[in-house]
Amino acid sequence: MSDEKRLSITEHLEELRSRLIISLVAILVTTAIAYVFSDQILYILRAPAGDIKLQAFSPLDGFMIRFRVALYGGLFLAAPVWIYQVLRYLEPGLLPNEKRFVMPGVATMVVLFALGNAFGYLMLKNMMSVLFSMFGSELNYLPSADQYISFVVYFLVSTGIAFEVPIILLLLIKIGLVSPQFLRKQRKIAYFIIFV
Repeated sequence: MSDEKRLSITEHLEELRSRLIISLVAILVTTAIAYVFSDQILYILRAPAGDIKLQAFSPLDGFMIRFRVALYGGLFLAAPVWIYQVLRYLEPGLLPNEKRFVMPGVATMVVLFALGNAFGYLMLKNMMSVLFSMFGSELNYLPSADQYISFVVYFLVSTGIAFEVPIILLLLIKIGLVSPQFLRKQRKIAYFIIFV
């Protein structure tokens, strides 16, 4: 029998609530900081598209686009806090040999996500050139700020998540949910999923 104290459902919900509050406060603080620098962030996100001027089509677009950029920035900056809170909430359900992977797992996930974002950002310039060239002479691209920012942010999040695959697989192997033999058998499917 385990020496660890078992929590009731109410205590589990209370812990979940406190961890959510900590995560939300961290996200709110980092979002407020990112909002102050939203012009600089917008400039960085627009830079891969060259010298295009983004268009806003609604009186609220100025605020809403800046707020969304700040929220994305806040989520990114607060990632160490909310990832840590998620893993700490899950930690009581882990075995002692699995718990030692929590802190290295948080650090590795944050670093890999940042590397994925950097890689995606470096790819954006060439990708934008290819996409813009597909308009040809018959179509005129009028870049909507809202759609452009959404595209760039989703692309960066996607590359960040793609870079998380190695640590996720390693953690799944360490806790015994999958085996290296199973992964070897499913290699072709994994390559296809990663490509998509």
